[in-house]
Amino acid sequence: MHPQIVRILEEASARGFSVSLISNASRTHRFWTKIKPHLNAVILTYHSEFVDFDHFKGVGEILVPDVPMHINITMKPAEFGKIHADALELRQAFPDATISLKPLRVDFATELYEYSDAQMAIMDAGLPGCSGHPDRLPRATMTGRTADGNRNRLRANEIILRNLNRLMGYRCNAGLESLRINASGQVFRATCGVGGSIGTLGETFELPYAPISCTAHKCGCTADILITKSRAEQFVRR
Repeated sequence: MHPQIVRILEEASARGFSVSLISNASRTHRFWTKIKPHLNAVILTYHSEFVDFDHFKGVGEILVPDVPMHINITMKPAEFGKIHADALELRQAFPDATISLKPLRVDFATELYEYSDAQMAIMDAGLPGCSGHPDRLPRATMTGRTADGNRNRLRANEIILRNLNRLMGYRCNAGLESLRINASGQVFRATCGVGGSIGTLGETFELPYAPISCTAHKCGCTADILITKSRAEQFVRR
């Protein structure tokens, strides 16, 4: 995290921002206790290759039930069974949290690693819970709305698993609902970088004021998938 993350969160909270933090939960329990009053929601990612299960669970216990929590669990095919068992234990520990079993992409691109049909079915089924904060969930679902008015609420990972993330040509609200700032201070509309850099921190630049046409073969990042997009079929954040 940024070395001044505590100050950033304090200042954002003081200015009335709604603060949602994405983290792997590796910071100390003392850190999470300190920043908890400044969080409106949190998204934790469970990486089996380096996570300490008890520590991760302890972070959740600090946050819940006061802070709405979503957990992304990265599902490595070779360790699928153990990771799924960990996920079930987290579901039991945090019935109010939303949990996604997240498929992994080769080289962080758009192609998924090879999963068995059984593994794909488990991820698609997910781990439904009973959130105690139905009106304050972290950004974890989308509502698909077709031209004839039909609606279907989906998690971002379900959109990937069902191959519904082929959105080239869709009008995307990247830059209106999202911004990405990289380590060098360059500002982009979204994680995918559609449209290129729009400016650099510390310099004067104009923020986007209209949607942009998607140029990617697939939308691979879950954060980008959750941005409003529209065409003959549209996914709208809800």
